[in-house]
Amino acid sequence: MLFSLLAIPGLGVRYLEEFEYPPLESQPSAMVVDDAGGIWLALPEEGSVARYVPEAGLRIVDLGFKATDLVYAHGVVAAFQPGSSEIAFVDAARSVVTWRSSEAGLIDDVVAVSGSFVLVKSFPTMSLLVQLTPKGEAIWENMIADKVLERNRVAAGSDEYVWLRTSEGSLLVVELGREGYKEFRMEKKPVLLASREGKVWAVDPEGGVTRISIRGVEARVNTGFTARLGDYVFALPSNRLAILSRIENILVEISGDRVSKEQLQVRFLLAAMRGSSSIVLLDASEKRVLVASLSRPPVISDASAQVLSDGQRIQVRARVSDPDEDLASGYPRAAALLGTQVVSTEMSREGEIYTAELAVPVGDGALRVYVQALDLGGNDMRLDVASFEVMGGKVVGSGSVQPPPQPQPSTGISEILPLAVEMAFFVILVTTLTLFWVSRARSRGKKRRR
Repeated sequence: MLFSLLAIPGLGVRYLEEFEYPPLESQPSAMVVDDAGGIWLALPEEGSVARYVPEAGLRIVDLGFKATDLVYAHGVVAAFQPGSSEIAFVDAARSVVTWRSSEAGLIDDVVAVSGSFVLVKSFPTMSLLVQLTPKGEAIWENMIADKVLERNRVAAGSDEYVWLRTSEGSLLVVELGREGYKEFRMEKKPVLLASREGKVWAVDPEGGVTRISIRGVEARVNTGFTARLGDYVFALPSNRLAILSRIENILVEISGDRVSKEQLQVRFLLAAMRGSSSIVLLDASEKRVLVASLSRPPVISDASAQVLSDGQRIQVRARVSDPDEDLASGYPRAAALLGTQVVSTEMSREGEIYTAELAVPVGDGALRVYVQALDLGGNDMRLDVASFEVMGGKVVGSGSVQPPPQPQPSTGISEILPLAVEMAFFVILVTTLTLFWVSRARSRGKKRRR
């Protein structure tokens, strides 16, 4: 079903899917997406969490306590409420609670790290980091007694590192399995953190963004965007960052020193990452769930096709890259189309060039050769490389090679919508003009009869 959205140029956010809003009895406070695409929602008023799959419906999992925040990793949904001591691990595949705890110390945050979770807990005189396996087994602890940590969204983590915001505005990095920490003094106090591949992005209220690794500051960017505690921030592949503002309803993307802003086409209540390059947006006002891709498409260039000496095989060469480094398994591929016959094979990499050999299909006619590259963000790029005349399963002569056009991405919802809107306006205009002329003709007929 098409809905009234207007495509806006900018980052090229593509709206891929739309689902019906889950049949909830209360408003959710947090959302995460598991590896199978199931949408998990925290329902604090009901003391439960729910897994929503549009085709299968809603499945409620009772926790026995109020949970407002969720973290997903390693096949487990961690449900907790900051300022409380209670936490539960839910097996995402079976939708059952596998571990529950209410041990001493208030939980300020939970982060997913390499194969485990880290709880950031506060006590009157210290903070304690507790590393847990997905089964809830404690494997490491680290006490911080000489620094006061923030109490809301204090941490971010990935790989072997946990990053922490202090109340005075600095950042602490803690390496799993070791005691102590390393401190980074910040120019301005950060309000948002996101981590990927062991690095952290720190965002301050005035839109200053700093990327830091264990070795020090890697980049600083000024976005001119007012960041607030409660905004969503997602670290993307290839050192990219996405910030979503619920108040201003915009998406800010940082890629290198380039900052882009785009007005979102929906007003969202909650947002969550699906995989490495798609976001799920929960639109409570319009009662719908949308999936949008932030993935940049692969690039295909320097493509060529050469007929081998037997005339029954074609060697295809192309330079293929992906800005997000997330090409799907089995891609890029070389393919040949003869009528309804398709021959396709995965290309092998030789340095920066991909190559493949295609067997010429048996038949007569024009054979079209192309290269296809698909990434995990759903971008499907195809580049026509050459066209050959084939007779009896063999290329006749040297073939006719045409200059390849620029590759075109597959059509998504956001590309269909502008056409749909234009067509709707065109139909309305034609209908209005038709009614006008019919009405005018009738009016003239009445005057003649008089």
